Amino acid sequence: WTPKEANRDPYDSKFHPLSWGLANSRNNYSAWIMKQSKQPAAVADFIHNMGIDSYIDPQWALCLGSSEASLFELTGAFCTFANRGVHTDPIFVTRIEDRQGNLLATFIPPTADAISEQTAYTMLGMLQNVVRAGTAGRLRWAYNVTGEVGGKTGTSNENRDAWFMCVTPTLVAGSWVGGEDQSVHLKAQGEGSVMALPIVGEFLKRSYDDPRLGLSRSAKFSRPEGWVGYDC
Repeated sequence: WTPKEANRDPYDSKFHPLSWGLANSRNNYSAWIMKQSKQPAAVADFIHNMGIDSYIDPQWALCLGSSEASLFELTGAFCTFANRGVHTDPIFVTRIEDRQGNLLATFIPPTADAISEQTAYTMLGMLQNVVRAGTAGRLRWAYNVTGEVGGKTGTSNENRDAWFMCVTPTLVAGSWVGGEDQSVHLKAQGEGSVMALPIVGEFLKRSYDDPRLGLSRSAKFSRPEGWVGYDC
């Protein structure tokens, strides 16, 4: 099996940082990392640790997102990066009160250490590069989402699925555009940056512009003590 690029860019054998490969959605970079893992099952286990409960088929193409996952699961997994490597199961209800305001029940989501703080912060830097100089640049110039914000676009074969995941210091959001029937797909312009990113961009723009929410574009990710930058 050999990965190919959606835009048919030839492989020029030049070395670039891993952050460049992620920012430009280059499949051969993901395949190279997959190769270092020695076995797909190890990557599948890692994905489960990040909070994806759906079945993960341990195949080599897993590095390009060959297994299915819900938007709910994927958004929860991206929260792990912002939460300093701790995965927290997303929940919809945190407390229940009666009509007088008396507390009837509270709910605390389970948490688990998924990755180290060092790894989480390193990934946040790489995801921010996707927005600064990669496929998610539209988030800044079209929707005025500035400050520390990271993201990742995703497009499946033949434009069947368009994804965009976004992580900020205070908010994580994602969108999926596609058909439940895999025969439904666009013939062109079905990339995540074109179809899915605008949904998140408009949501974030309205959220930041609403003073009632108290969100700040100047918020920063928490940098762990002793963090060492990798020259990947």
